[in-house]
Amino acid sequence: MGTLYNLKIGYLLSTSDDCPPFGAESDPRDVLAALDWAVSTTPLRIFNYSYGSDTDSDDDDFTQSIDRYIDNYGLTIAISAGNSGPDPNSVGSPGIAYNSITVANWVSRGVINDSSSQGPTYGGRDKPDLAAPGTSIYSTAYDWDSQSGTANDFVSYTGTSMAAPHIAGAVALVESAGVTSPLAVKAILINAADGSGAWQSDAGWGYTNLNTALGQLNWATGSVAPGYGQLYKATSAGTFRATVTWNRHLTGGTSYFNNLAIHLLRADTGAELAHSTASGQNVQQVSTAYSGDVVVSVGVSGSSLNGAVSEPYAIAFSAPAALATLPTISASCNLPSPVMSGQPFNLTCTASNSGGLTAPAVVGNLTLPTGFTGPSQLWFGNLPAGASSPP
Repeated sequence: MGTLYNLKIGYLLSTSDDCPPFGAESDPRDVLAALDWAVSTTPLRIFNYSYGSDTDSDDDDFTQSIDRYIDNYGLTIAISAGNSGPDPNSVGSPGIAYNSITVANWVSRGVINDSSSQGPTYGGRDKPDLAAPGTSIYSTAYDWDSQSGTANDFVSYTGTSMAAPHIAGAVALVESAGVTSPLAVKAILINAADGSGAWQSDAGWGYTNLNTALGQLNWATGSVAPGYGQLYKATSAGTFRATVTWNRHLTGGTSYFNNLAIHLLRADTGAELAHSTASGQNVQQVSTAYSGDVVVSVGVSGSSLNGAVSEPYAIAFSAPAALATLPTISASCNLPSPVMSGQPFNLTCTASNSGGLTAPAVVGNLTLPTGFTGPSQLWFGNLPAGASSPP
């Protein structure tokens, strides 16, 4: 059993007859005070924040604070995108946060409510992240009075504020299924969403589908440094998708963001099927309709990192995947001895692959002693992991 907390960040401004009761909150001070209390005194790690304000910036102090809490404490925060749609660049703050899961409002699966705020952010980043039910959603009434017997115990509302709690609940379900990394939960939900496989300005990466997500709990975490990528091998049955997520980091008033790239390759030939290397995005996704073994590569874009020696990430796959290592080729030749001057001879060479992936189109360069003639290259063909050629 879990515990549901309602962190009240507002305060009552008026109770007079002349001015009807209404509340307010000091944004973001009260929000951050609630987060600070929660992480220091409770086990809470999943939050919903159905609030925000319009912004014409790609970043602000509130957004940075949200990202700092998520990154430092391993939190998941679902945030409503806002209700300023269908205008572009209308996602509110702190919904523009890099590390949050920012949620759009669908009327029905495949149809986004016109009022739902749309991306990208003013800096061109992909927000919102996901879409969830947010139209005509029944919830408890704030003014319900069990003693008076009033009938308005449940009321219907529409907006991204009603959509975001669906994602907070979805996160809790995925974690209860054994996913221990908040980054991995985000990657799984995005990877399993119904959509085209590309980010859309109104629905983000697609329409959240928990049936798909709970059937595709294939994930891994890792960390990559410049010049050193991580490889995963999987089998595509005609459709395959992989999504990598990571955080931006903040130290003091300095924001550090690193770009990662994801590549999808055929395992047998090394031919590239898809890649995503967009700068400034901390969600990257690749997909293919190819059938057969595939390799997913995650690495750093560029030759250096900001504020770190390696970048932690999580990755989700639509099919089971396992760590893989690059091909490791060794070769040996059997030279007959002695060889009489002017006489032909046979040279037998063998190449072996002790790595974890197929080495495509293996060619060996052959250097003969002075005075000997013969081929300068030997063709071994595709060399699967653990195989030798000739066998």
